[in-house]
Amino acid sequence: MRLNPRYTPNYLWALGNAHRLLGNYDQAIPIFKRVVTRNPDHLVSYLMLAASYIETGRIEAAQAAAQEILRISPNYSLELAHGRSPYRDAEVVELQYESLRQAGLE
Repeated sequence: MRLNPRYTPNYLWALGNAHRLLGNYDQAIPIFKRVVTRNPDHLVSYLMLAASYIETGRIEAAQAAAQEILRISPNYSLELAHGRSPYRDAEVVELQYESLRQAGLE
């Protein structure tokens, strides 16, 4: 990213997701916010943002992110998304989806 100032939002998303997976939620949140500033319809960033907010106890912010998820994808379903998770570690998947449930997604 230092060498290419015109990097895609997915570069930032990968950095934010790395922090989130390491449990560095306070570091992940501003990165995901930068992604959605650059691309307001970046669904996966809102998902990770909502989960990260829950993990840091910011319920209202998580609910706002959940509303953005539903704005982008009105038919979003945790049940359907659960089967599409790229993570093999069941603990990571369950933590993510439990956080999203707490944010108000079904």
